[in-house]
Amino acid sequence: MRSATKSTLLVAVPAFLDVAGAFSTPFGIPNTFPALSACASQPSFFSCENTTVIQNTCCSPTPGGLVLQTQFWDTYTGFEKEGQKLPKNSWTIHGLWPDNCDGSFDQYCDLSRQYDPAPSPAKLPDGTVVPAYKGPGVDTFVEQFGRQDLLDFMNKYWVSQGQPNAAFWAHEFSKHATCTSTFDVACYGPGYKKHQDVVDFFDAVVRAFHQFPTFNLLASAGIVPSNRTTYTLSQLQTAIKAQTGSIPYFGCSSNGTVLSEVWYFNHVHGTEQFGIFKSVDSTTPSTCSATGIKYLERTPTSEREMTVTLALDAGASDPQVRRALSDISLSVAKAKKIVVVTGAGISCSCGIPDFRSSDGLYALVKEKFPDVVLKGRDLFDASLFRDATSTAVFYTFISQLKRSIDAAQPGATHHFIKTLDTKKKLLRSYTQNIDGLEARAGLLGTSCEDAKSNGKGKAKIRTREVRNVQLHGDIHSVRCVACSAEYPCSEEYLQVFEQGGAPECPECLSRAEARVARSARATRIGSLRPGIVLYDEAHPLGDDIGAIHTADLGRKPDMLVIMGTSLKVHGLKKLVKDFAKAVHSSRTASSSSKKPCKVIFVNKTPPGSEWSEIIDYHVAGETDKWAERVIEDWKKMRPADWEIQQTLDECDLEKSKPGFKVVKSRAPLATKSGKGDRENVPPQPTAKGSTENGKPAPPLSPSKRRQKSSHYDDVNSSPSKRQSIIKSECPVPKEERKMLFTESTNKPTASALDKEKSKMDISLCDLSMLDLDGDSRPGKLAVKRVELEETSAMDISILDQSMRDEESQKPKDSKSKPKSPDRPKRSIPTRARGKRVQKGTQIAH
Repeated sequence: MRSATKSTLLVAVPAFLDVAGAFSTPFGIPNTFPALSACASQPSFFSCENTTVIQNTCCSPTPGGLVLQTQFWDTYTGFEKEGQKLPKNSWTIHGLWPDNCDGSFDQYCDLSRQYDPAPSPAKLPDGTVVPAYKGPGVDTFVEQFGRQDLLDFMNKYWVSQGQPNAAFWAHEFSKHATCTSTFDVACYGPGYKKHQDVVDFFDAVVRAFHQFPTFNLLASAGIVPSNRTTYTLSQLQTAIKAQTGSIPYFGCSSNGTVLSEVWYFNHVHGTEQFGIFKSVDSTTPSTCSATGIKYLERTPTSEREMTVTLALDAGASDPQVRRALSDISLSVAKAKKIVVVTGAGISCSCGIPDFRSSDGLYALVKEKFPDVVLKGRDLFDASLFRDATSTAVFYTFISQLKRSIDAAQPGATHHFIKTLDTKKKLLRSYTQNIDGLEARAGLLGTSCEDAKSNGKGKAKIRTREVRNVQLHGDIHSVRCVACSAEYPCSEEYLQVFEQGGAPECPECLSRAEARVARSARATRIGSLRPGIVLYDEAHPLGDDIGAIHTADLGRKPDMLVIMGTSLKVHGLKKLVKDFAKAVHSSRTASSSSKKPCKVIFVNKTPPGSEWSEIIDYHVAGETDKWAERVIEDWKKMRPADWEIQQTLDECDLEKSKPGFKVVKSRAPLATKSGKGDRENVPPQPTAKGSTENGKPAPPLSPSKRRQKSSHYDDVNSSPSKRQSIIKSECPVPKEERKMLFTESTNKPTASALDKEKSKMDISLCDLSMLDLDGDSRPGKLAVKRVELEETSAMDISILDQSMRDEESQKPKDSKSKPKSPDRPKRSIPTRARGKRVQKGTQIAH
């Protein structure tokens, strides 16, 4: 603020209403502000330099023809806890002041436009009391005109100390803008909208601030904030004059030792909002000392990290911008866990028509329903289903949009995301779009059938396989409003939607028909609707998406890329802030000194002020152009990431094109011994199961033998018990199965007679097992005799021979009793199918 050294009232000639009621100036020049076509006939002069009478005061500031653009250098705000922080590497705006070309100025000239909650001064020199304003803040005036971009910039660079920003802005307008003729309400004519003059003044202040980047002007001369270094007033003045051509006013506090303020004096040709500024030397002496001036550093907690904006098109002409864009491309190439968040901006170049143009989708719907008045947002609000007419309009609109999407193709941005996934750098993609173009590019989405698990009940999402999370659903699917069954949006359904109707649900219809067939009450048949998520509507896959979001946060992403979205939807804002916090938390100590390329925002329009400490870089431009540039830089900087290793075999060499030279294999060396070059020659592989010297290989023990762990086969068993049958390379013949241990494994090969004897022993053991029942009654023995008589003659002869051999080997005992000829006793072989036979079992002949 400044105090009026002189309050000389130079009455400006305002525009007024003529007899016909039209707005005009006293000299008959029609006022067309802000088009300013009426100002084109004015003499070419700058304010404070004119020698003729100003005919239209709306075209040039009167009486304050000298305009001061003032800036602050504060080290804190006092409102840090409320998020009111200072911009990094930048001075802040103080105001835009009108001066009467002689050092005097006016203040609070129109009390009907007084919005200052704490006027200073509270009483004017003529004794008029300036009442305090108690209405809504001036920031709401800016919002009413839809100038969120202007409000965001003001919150970044027009920062107050000791009071809220909006109160400071109201003070500057009420005290200074009301005393400038170019912002007089009468200059706007009959088309004036309330508070339009306030918004225009703020625009003019921001425009003037852009012309004098004080921090950069001083830094180019080596003058930067420091708590140790001091500067002279001459150094400060020379640094600014070298680039602006004039010496500004420097203000200092603490007895002239701490730099705190700068004023740039200007003459203006035209209005402050659209005219040309001509810098002139200050007419106010500096309050700084000649030497020992401190340009203090700011408190770390009072300064916010500002988003760096890089114009994509400026990369061709500006080396600094080109270098910064290359650094971003290199960061993408080096990242390992990238999260991508996209909006409608990535599909603008894919052939999908816009909504609001003369031939857009809104116009097509308006042509079909001329009597229905619906705003664009109303077509995507869940409340539209309450009215049959709005529902029909919605279905028609969606059908037209679906056909436009079907004719579109994925763009460069979609293929860029797929490339990140192919190179194993994509952690996950999240999109607001409903067009499904990511799936055509090869990214599996949450609405795809392949992403859903099979089984009973509600299908769940296989989070590991999903690469693209569709936050607002997919237009290529429809779901029932009653049973939530989902189906692809076929041509049949699309034709019904075009007529404003809704097709019936096949699931509900079949269930109702089945109930009627068994004489039960028919249930309600639901209708199908597009499978997209509207405003104020819960996502049907909300739990699954929440689980994916939580899992991705736990995997610690190292980069966040936001493309083609304005970041206005509440749910998306929370998601982006969560990922940005996770990305910034992964910063290492080495990267803290240099601004890392962590959170990148690619969009034509800048982000809002709330993202200034979240987004690191804003690339202003089309997403497709930026994606193509990143791929191009990536291939140049890291060519190894794009190399593909190929193996050539003999078939490939034979098919190679003529002229392709192939290195011939080296011929073996001839030696005197005739063995040739046998060094490093691997031995010939032996066939599996072959033995040396013709000896059979001993079989494996049962514990090492490969067997199936289940007795179920692959046909009659359930999927959980089903096992694949192990195919043996050398299967055992069927006739030799169950005989693995009939031969000794540590003796030479048995003779043919011994083999026959072994087989016979097994047969006899089968017969002898019948005696294990413990019943030796005559009836039973007769049965056994009959069964034994049916045995082949060859078997009996062999049995007799074996028994005689056994009797001959026993020692003769003189005291032993002669055996009964009709019931001889003998010992049955004790090894038969793994069971031991009781000693003394008799066999009848």
